[in-house]
Amino acid sequence: HQVSTKLSGWIERLHVELVGERMEKGRPLLELYAPELVATQNEFALAAQHQRQLPAGAPDYLRQDAAQLLASARKRLEYWDIPPQDIARLAETGEVRKTLPLPAPVSGVVIEKNVVEGAYIEAGANLFQIADLGAVWVNASLFENELPWIREGQSVAITDAFGKAGLQIP
Repeated sequence: HQVSTKLSGWIERLHVELVGERMEKGRPLLELYAPELVATQNEFALAAQHQRQLPAGAPDYLRQDAAQLLASARKRLEYWDIPPQDIARLAETGEVRKTLPLPAPVSGVVIEKNVVEGAYIEAGANLFQIADLGAVWVNASLFENELPWIREGQSVAITDAFGKAGLQIP
């Protein structure tokens, strides 16, 4: 799974240290500071406050304008995949967050990491690749004289090129 963001900005905090790190779906990969997101949060919070503070006898056109402004800011936040509970919290409290956590979209192992803390990233940039390594194919080469010791259904242990333990296949 390729991981990218819909916003440009700076990586304030990186939660992934190394390629090979195991990630659970929903766990933050990084925290992004995006000025456009901060401005839209401010706009949404002000629109929510304005709508709440409209007097009961306010003209319909003012109510419609306030509702349209709020809906427009909400839609932008939704397009950037801001969770509904975060949008509701923002509407209620007016508390703008400086950074946006980018959660892992799937569980798996980080097989590619193209970012470092403090870097500026463009929207759509390939930041990470996460793979589910629950099922893998292994191609093995055997010498003909080793065939008498191999049988179907036999367990096998696989190590990497450095001899570190890897997979145990029943």
